[in-house]
Amino acid sequence: MFITFDGPNGVGKTTIINEVKRAMEVDGYKIFITREPSDSNIGQFIRNSEEKYNSYTLANLVAADRHNHIKEEILPQLAKGVIVLCDRYIASSLILQVLDGLSAVEVMRINTSILKPDICFILLAKEETINYRLATRKCLTRFEREYTSKDELELSRKAADYLSTESYNVKLINTDQKLSNSVEIIKSNLLNLINGLPGG
Repeated sequence: MFITFDGPNGVGKTTIINEVKRAMEVDGYKIFITREPSDSNIGQFIRNSEEKYNSYTLANLVAADRHNHIKEEILPQLAKGVIVLCDRYIASSLILQVLDGLSAVEVMRINTSILKPDICFILLAKEETINYRLATRKCLTRFEREYTSKDELELSRKAADYLSTESYNVKLINTDQKLSNSVEIIKSNLLNLINGLPGG
């Protein structure tokens, strides 16, 4: 299965993904964690150039990295029967590239024919929770400096609604609750998918 995690900067994606991995491995599942921008040369270029490029230029770079990421890393792992957990995917483009001036329709057009996840988890939290987490970071990205967590939260919800209209399986997860509770909800959704049960 291909599972994605998105949401505002500072919402706790990396922490939750690592905990979900541990929880699923306890039950014997093979888990592979990856991220976007990827660790490829294209992804590294994006990470090093985010301050320089924006709008359509950055959006097309991200889409190019995504297509390469799918071909070179995600599909090969899925072929091994592994569950792939991806830190950021199309919903993040619907947040960050929209902040950068594109419409949701333009973002989806640039990302035509990408692999559709089995489920997209979009993580949310209170604005003050996110701001507290961001305040502990030594270095902020351009998006973290130029836009507010309120902006990202609003676009995260809009991204969820938009992807739902595009037949994506989207689940919103509140990360203000105990970490163990968030992980259990996510794990339950994954097990339902694996077992072919409704509610996945």
